[in-house]
Order: sequence, then C-alpha cells, then structure tokens
Amino acid sequence: MESSSDDLRNRGLFWCNCEHTCQRLYPIVGGDLRHQQSRPQPLNSVNAGYDSACRITQRSLDYTWSFIPGGLYHTTTRTRTSSTPTGYSSTLTRHDPAGTSANTRCGLAPLASDNAEQLGRPSFTKVPMDTSDGEGMTDIRPFTPPTFSPPPTSPPCTSPRPPPSTMQPLSLQLSRDSEPRDHMAVQVPSTAARSRASHSTSTSGTRPKRTRRAARVRAAPIGYDSDDDIDALPAPRVAQPLADDGLGLYDDSDGGEDIHNNPLLHTQAVGENGEPVEDTTRPTNAMPPPPTLALDTPPRYDPPIDPRAVYLGAHTSWVARLFIFLVAFLNAKHHLPFRACNLLLHCCVPILRTLEVIETDDNDFPQTLNTVIRKLDLQDRFTVFPICAGCHRLFPTSTPVNAVCPACDKRLYKPVSNSIFRRITGQPAKPPPPVCAAPFQLPSHLFADFLAQPGNEAACELWKTRQPATDQLHDISDGRVWNEAKAPDDTPFFSRTGGDQGELRLGITISLDWFGRKSSVYGPSHSSGVLSICISNLPRSKRYRASNLLVSFMTPGPREPTGEELQHYMKLVVDDLLTLFTDGVVYITPDSPEGRRIRVVLLAVICDHPALCKVSGFADHAHDEAPCPKCKAKKTEMFTDRGLRNQFPPRTHDEHRHRMNEWRGIDNTKDRNQHFKDHGSRWSELARLPYFDLVRHSVIDPMHNLLLGIARDQWYYRWIKTSVIRASTKTLNRELGIIHKFLATFETPVWMGKLPNRVGETAGGSLTADEYKLATTTAWAIIIPVVWDAFVDEATRDQEAALAAFPAQHMEWQAKWEAWQGRQSTSSASTRTRKKGQESSDDPEPDEPTQPKVRMHPDESLNFLRLAASLKIFCGSSVELSLLPRATSLLQDYLILYRQIHGVEALKPNFHWATHLSDQILDYGPVYNFWAFLSERLNKIHSAAAHAENDIVRSVMQYMVSDEPEGAGTLRDAVVSDELASGTRVEPGSQVVISDPRKRPTLSDPALAYMRNYYNAAAQAAGLSLSFAVARQVNAVPDALTLDRFCTLYHYALLDGRRIIPTSEARRQSAASALVKVNLPSAVGIYGEVVSIFSHRQNNAPPSVVTSRLFAEIRWMRELDLSPVRDDPWSDFPELDVRCFELGVYHSLATFPPIIPFDSITCAIARGVIETTDPPMWITTPLDRHPKT
Repeated sequence: MESSSDDLRNRGLFWCNCEHTCQRLYPIVGGDLRHQQSRPQPLNSVNAGYDSACRITQRSLDYTWSFIPGGLYHTTTRTRTSSTPTGYSSTLTRHDPAGTSANTRCGLAPLASDNAEQLGRPSFTKVPMDTSDGEGMTDIRPFTPPTFSPPPTSPPCTSPRPPPSTMQPLSLQLSRDSEPRDHMAVQVPSTAARSRASHSTSTSGTRPKRTRRAARVRAAPIGYDSDDDIDALPAPRVAQPLADDGLGLYDDSDGGEDIHNNPLLHTQAVGENGEPVEDTTRPTNAMPPPPTLALDTPPRYDPPIDPRAVYLGAHTSWVARLFIFLVAFLNAKHHLPFRACNLLLHCCVPILRTLEVIETDDNDFPQTLNTVIRKLDLQDRFTVFPICAGCHRLFPTSTPVNAVCPACDKRLYKPVSNSIFRRITGQPAKPPPPVCAAPFQLPSHLFADFLAQPGNEAACELWKTRQPATDQLHDISDGRVWNEAKAPDDTPFFSRTGGDQGELRLGITISLDWFGRKSSVYGPSHSSGVLSICISNLPRSKRYRASNLLVSFMTPGPREPTGEELQHYMKLVVDDLLTLFTDGVVYITPDSPEGRRIRVVLLAVICDHPALCKVSGFADHAHDEAPCPKCKAKKTEMFTDRGLRNQFPPRTHDEHRHRMNEWRGIDNTKDRNQHFKDHGSRWSELARLPYFDLVRHSVIDPMHNLLLGIARDQWYYRWIKTSVIRASTKTLNRELGIIHKFLATFETPVWMGKLPNRVGETAGGSLTADEYKLATTTAWAIIIPVVWDAFVDEATRDQEAALAAFPAQHMEWQAKWEAWQGRQSTSSASTRTRKKGQESSDDPEPDEPTQPKVRMHPDESLNFLRLAASLKIFCGSSVELSLLPRATSLLQDYLILYRQIHGVEALKPNFHWATHLSDQILDYGPVYNFWAFLSERLNKIHSAAAHAENDIVRSVMQYMVSDEPEGAGTLRDAVVSDELASGTRVEPGSQVVISDPRKRPTLSDPALAYMRNYYNAAAQAAGLSLSFAVARQVNAVPDALTLDRFCTLYHYALLDGRRIIPTSEARRQSAASALVKVNLPSAVGIYGEVVSIFSHRQNNAPPSVVTSRLFAEIRWMRELDLSPVRDDPWSDFPELDVRCFELGVYHSLATFPPIIPFDSITCAIARGVIETTDPPMWITTPLDRHPKT
C-alpha cells in the first residue's frame, strides 16, 4: 500500500516529485519540509522544501555529499539561479565505478536506488552544523534508512549521462556565498569530539546571528572512508595517490611575507573570506603517482632527466648558466633567503647585459628564484601532507584550509591572514601553513631514484657471484631468512641460478628512530622520527652510505606518535610494499633501458625496542604478560634460569596476528586497553604483508641490546655509580687512575677510534655504542683483570672491617633514632603546625646504616671476560657456525653469575632479550646486517644540526634525499667495507710520489735478498731455467738476471677494507696503524710493526715470474711467557688472544723474515703498556674482523 505524504514525513522521508516522475524516497535533512505550493506558511525548524519541479530551496544547506563504499559518490552542488525563491538550485551527480554519471534535478541522494546496504555498508551524509562560536562546520555521520516498502511503480530517472567523472573522493570543497546566510540547527550525535560542540537549535522564526568567520570542514584522512572508520582501522585497500605539494626543496622559511616559500606551508590559495581561489603561480611536483594494488601490468618508472641536459637547457650562454647555478647553490647549500636570491638575480641582469653576455631584449634569464628552480628542475622528491597534531592522521594536500580533523576536531591549518597591501591590491591571501605536516615518499619512488644511479642495479646483484660457505656466515644472503623467502608464486624469492625470471629482486630492511633536539636548556624538547630503508642486496661498502639510505617519511614533533598513531603513516608504506611484492614495478634504468621488473620483499624491522614495539604491535618491557617480542616469558619469569637461558617457548606469528585482529575488532577503547593488557598485542599494518613474520622478522637491535644495554650497565651502573672503580686522589692511586694511565698508552688504528682518556669521569663524557664495543672487546678486556688483581684484596679487607664495625654503627644509630623520636613527641606544638610528612630541617631523622656489601667481587673480572669474549664473536664481520654455541654459552653464563653477584633487582630487560641474539644471527648473518648503527649516527647528526624548531622535519628530509655525497665523512667509520665486492682482501693505497728521479726509493739489503729468493722460487715453480742475483753478488750464477733495486712505496694498503699505515709514512712515526698479526708457513700468530709497504717489478723477467703482489717490511716484537695477573685469566678465552711482549724489544733479522707478502697479514692489533709489573710490558689483543677457533 502506498504511504501518504504525511505518514512519510512522520517517518523522516518524502517523495521526489521531479520532472522525470522518478517517485523516489529521500531522507529529511535537518527538520521538516515546506512545499512551496501546498504549504506556503512556514513551520518550526524549517530547513528545506521543494516545488513541483523538484528544485530544493535550502535556506542554509550549502551542499549534501553522500559516500557509498564501492565507488558511488553522490554530491549536491548549488548553482545561482533566478527561478527559485532563494536564488539557488541543487543538482545531484551520481559517480559509479564505471566512471559514468547521471544528473537529475533531485536535491538529495536517494535511498531506494543504489542502496548502500546492498554493498554491506551504510551510506554517509554530510550535513552542516552551527556551533556556538558562529563557525559553520560540516559533519559526516552514518545514515541508517528506516524500513519501508517502495511503491511498485518506481521508474528510474532517465536523464542523460555526462562524460566520466574524475571526482576526488578525498578532496572536500566548501563554497560559501559572498554574503553570509543563516545556518540551520542540526542535532548531531556520536563522538565525544562532536558532543563538545555547542549546537544552537532554532525553535522560532528568528534568524540566527550572522557571522563572517570562515566555515570549517571536517576533512577525510588518507586511507579512511568515513567517520565510522576513525575508531576502527579499515580493511586493506588500494593506496591513495600522492598529490603534488608545490614548491619544495629550495624554499626558504623566512618570516613575514615569505611564509609561502616553505614547502610545509603550501596549500590551496584562499581568498580574504577563506574560500579557495585558483593559484596558477605554483609550480607542480613532477613526482609520478604511486602504483595501485590490482594491476594487470606493473607500473613503469622512467629515469630522471639527465642533470647535464637540464643544466645546458637553462640558458644558451655558459656564463648565464653559471650565475643561475650559483644562485640555486647559495639557496640550497647556504640557505640564502628568497628575497636575497631575487635581489642577486636582478643585479646580475644589468651586469650580464653590460658585458654583452646576454642580449638586451633577452627575457630568458631568470629574475626570480622560482624561475631558477623551474629551469634547473629542482623539486622536492617527496610530498608534504598536513596531519592532525592530535591523532597524527594524514590528510591529502588538497584538503581545504578551513578543514578540521573528524576524529579530534583540531584545525589542520593555521588561521588565514592577509596583509593590508594584498587586500588593497586585490591579491589573494597567502596560503596558511599546516599546524603540523609530514614529508612522505613512497618506497617505489625511492627505488626509482636509487636505480637511476649508474652501477646501483649491478651492485644489487653482486651477491650472486659469491658462493656461500657452509660453515660460516659472511653476509645477509647466508642467513635463513634470505634463503627461505618466497615469491608470490611460492618459488624462492632470491636465486643465484636465474630462477627470478630476469627480475631484479631486492631485499630491504626498515628502521625507525626518533631524534630529539632542544633549542635551549630551558626550552622544550622536539622529537622527530625518521623511517629509513636499507637495501640489503648491496655490498657493505655501499649499503651503509648515506646516499644509499632511503628515507620514506618523517614524523613531526614535538612528541612521538603512539603505536596506534604510527600506523597511519605505515599504511601508505605497506600499500606500496604490497604492490612491489605482488605485481612489481618496471623501472627504466641505465643498465635496463627497455625496463626491468623489480620486486621487493621486506626482510626485517630494525629499531630500538620502544620503536620496534610501536611498528610491529608488541607490548613494551613493562608489560606483565608479554614483555618479550620473541618468547612467552612473563615479566616475573624473564630473569629466572629459564629466562636467562632462552628456555621459554617462542612466540609465533599466527598467534600474534590473531591477537592483533582481535584487538582491531574491538570498538570500545576501554576493552581495547584491557585486551592489550591481557595479551600485549595491538594492530600493525605490517600484518597485511603476506610473507612477513611479525615475530621472526622484528629484530632486537644488538647495538642497543648488547652495547648500549648490557655493556653500559656493567661499566656505568655497576662499577662507576657504585664506586666499585674509584677515582684517584692526590695521594692514592686507585682503580680509575690505573685505567687512565693504560688508556694513555693504548694504541689502536685510526679507523678504530680512541677512547676518552678521562673515561669514567664527568670530564670524559658518555660513551657511544662503538666506543663501548671498542672498550669491552679490547681495552677493558685487558685492564679490568689487572685492576682486580691489584685491588681485590684491599676491597676484601675493607669489607671485613666494615662488617666488624657494623653492629656498633647500628647500635649508635638506634640510640640516635630513639632520642630523635623523643624530641619529636615532646614538640607537639611544632608538629601540629608542620605539614604531614614534613620533617624539621633543624632536627632531621638520622639515616639507618646499611649492611656492608662486597665492593669488588673476586669472580667479577673473570665474569667480565665472558662478556668480552662473547661480544668478540657476536660482533665479528663473519661468524663461524661452530663458534656460535660457544658465544651463546659464554653470554648465558655471564648473565647467571651477574645475577648472583648483583642480585635480580639489578637485571634489566636487555639481559633477557640478549638470549635471542644467536637465533637472529642464524637468520640474518653477522650483526652488521641488522643493527641500527647507521640510523643512530644519522640521528646524532640531525639532532646536533642547527634547524629552526618549525623547520626540523623539512630540512632533515631535504638533506636525506639530496643528491650530494656523504659530505665530510659523517658515516665513514660506520661503513664496513666488504672485501667480496672487489674479489680481494688486499688493495694498494696511494703511491709515494718522489719528484726527484735521483731520489727514487730503493730496496734495503734484506729486501733485496728476499726478492731475489722470491723470484728464483717463482721461476723454479714455472719450470724456467732462470736465476736472479743481486748486483755484485759474489756467488751469483752465470747469466743470472740482475735484480732491480728500485721499488714503489705506498702510503698505506687496505686489508679487508681497513688501512694499514707503515711507521715510515705515519705522523710522528706512530705505530698505532702499523701493528699487525701475521701467519707464515714457518710461524703462526706472530706480531710486529709494518715499517714500509712496497711493490717490485723486474723489467727483464718473463711474465710468469713478474708479480703484482704487495710486500711489507716488518719489525717483530719479542713475546714473553709471562702474565701480569695471577693464574692468567685470559688463558680460558682464546677468542681474546691476549699476549705480552717485552717493552721496546724486537727480534733479530735471523729469527723471522724481515720481508713478507702483504696478504700474510691476518689483522691489525691493539697494544698498550702495563706499568703495574716490574719491568713494564706490552700487552696486545687482535682486532680480527673474522674471529676463528
């Protein structure tokens, strides 16, 4: 039965009465209806009406916008007409997935057609609100249609379809009249943020108070379709395109009028009253849109334009090009402001015309920096998104400047301001800056820039040329994760034999860390985060260069986002990684001009523990039920014997993902918190990667865990803060004084660094992670047993004396305390006037003495050697599989004895997490492949740089994506060279150039004798009847070739990528970089100093005899069969290989050969002087990158 109009109106509906007689039902928006013909009198809460032609008369309804998931968009626009009583008409545009549209003369989205419930989700209708402060806002709320039976005869509208629409569903535009109108009163339920707004309800015919303030729009964040998706994360969906952000890399954040030059401040231009206006002066970003997930063919990325071609096209005159480049360089490198650059360009024009470099009528020379940027194609390679400062949701760059976050009602942009000059001249207002913004670049775009560099594509496949060892781990390609990774077709992802179908397969790791900066000691701290991508295919010599470290996004400060807020950033990254894995992307590179498909797999997340928990959805160390991301040990069980020996069952990816999905499905915040408290799992976007194991691939960083965790805790918290190691006085030489004297004589190579001489004191400062590594495995491993041997007896006597005096001290305290109690009870008057818990400063309570503890435990030095030996194995550049159980056992024994010495209260979560390190080494190879040294050092650089507080994120992002090289070696000591990249472990350095030919270097007599024997042995091995002899040799063979005395000297040579500098070429004849360990056929493990490095070429010798080898002249140190410590504690730890030598004494030339092939050198060594013995002695330990049994 057909419903009457009054009945439908009571149910909140009305019939459409358009010219097409579509007879569709529509919801009543905001109140009752007024039919212009049959109901001329106004009703209370009147907001909308219609006439016979279905022209809606909306007094204050600016527009209506309905979104139905699946691609249907219903919008109502307003057009100025004279045929309607209010001067406006509304048109409905329907956008469907096929790209067709249908226009009707209907005012609102119909319910009977294209019902949202048929798609399984409700529709969403935008309606205006009126707040108490006069600002009109637009809200999004779900609309649930009532139950009704549509009439059987409801023909659809048959209006013609226009061309396919390109409507952007995330870009909401709000148009307002030049003349303010009334705002209707609408009751809007739901979130707490909306309930805070005060909605005025019109109950009479009076008009609300007019206002000229700009309307505020609730913007839709990236990746969210509606308000219902705000409190619950959505299902996986296609990544949204990154929009252009206008000016970028070379903009200057000047004050005043130059505020528009900051890339973070570029939005749509607005007029005086806040409405958007067209801005045709903004340059566009040339960054291509990101790929989508569902692709028949992978997207293609063309290489960037050749910089030389861009430079040559800037101007026809080379002098003009030089000036153009100079201005761009001054702005980019030295931050010359825009105005100064423009002034410089204006001054250059008359000069160049006077010099006839450019013609008088030449208008091609730029006169503004914007033109220079366009001519040189200098644009940011990232997009800057406005974000909500409250919840860190990202919004499109096309978001209106008057938009607010739909989740927390915070403005996304600062208020629009316009200068008097612009208002007089009629120019539009400068676009306001976002309150908070984040630079973003998708990984697929980063790989396009990376692969465009010549040689990078070939470097990513060098790992295929090396055959893996069966008993050693040298690189990440030797680990289990690399070899077990699967492609989308379930074949091995990485293959050395061509199983990759001609594709380039990249394995990457991501790191996220925050760096803090304070502008002053009194100012607040500013913490910004950086997500960086490292390509694991590259050799180590290239992997850790800043130019190859790819930065995807930065989180703005001043505070760090929570784990839930971080997922708004990770969603875009994961969407892109899904495309790179499932479909791949075709890149045009210098090595593949026709294009090559690239697939990418995420191998690991490498962060410190707080960041790791945020990224992967784990609970932090304070959680009672799940404090460890690797095993099921509870907080109370972490430091038991089972917890310190890794005997708890491991956590699994399936269980963790199940708990994450449970947490994700909970809508109530209180229930979510309770679920997290019970299980320690929250949602992570990485769970959408089908191949990613959130437990196995979330790495516990060994740098924070071992070096900045256990090693620092042992040294600083257990020894320095508790005065176990004491500073010397003017009359007494104590433990720290002996350590300082030893460090003053401790010689290490230049590339190894040097410990502060005042370590352990305030003047020595705090140690970095690499300094803790150096100290623990070298200097402290030598000197700590010496210190313990010298002072442990004294500490034992001090403890015995303290224990004997303790009863008397306790009785004395008891008497003082009882007397104090009596004084407190008699002074009742003062007690009544004193606050509760407050003591009198004139009569404080006496401190109770504590039970004396042993200051230096006799077994602690030996226990420290266990830690040093385990770190020596764990931190090696290669790991022998046979040594891995040894290192694990040493570390576990150290943890157990540490607990016995210092008590369970001294243990920290790092002590438990360290037990999982051996499994990670099996998965990823040596720790150099999965520790956070590089990101930490970059953060240190960024935090020390002088950036404006509101400019930190932009300037750091520009530095990270710039094309300039590493600069002044900021990461030089972080780079670990890979000898496999060049196929040899020995490389000559720069030659010693002698300008005077008469002073050419000649071989010494011992070197001549060695080279003669060397060539004779080479000729004999080649089967030649050839002999060599030294000039004027008495017993020379007849017809023997005379040996050439001249040679080529070298300043240094590279051994496994590390410099060996001979004493003859070092400053002050220092032997610090010349100390080496050598293995010869006649003697293994002998130590000496390299005096010179040379090569020799015999001109008249056959090619089979001529050699290109390097040789070294060495002085051999004389070893002692003594130890500076009783019972020689180092003998139980061959990994440390601590040896003693006579101070300043060397072997004679007859003991060992003075000349050796340079490749006989095993490694460099460190050497110090022990002065506690009589006589003093040298003591050494090797700096072997590849510890062996």
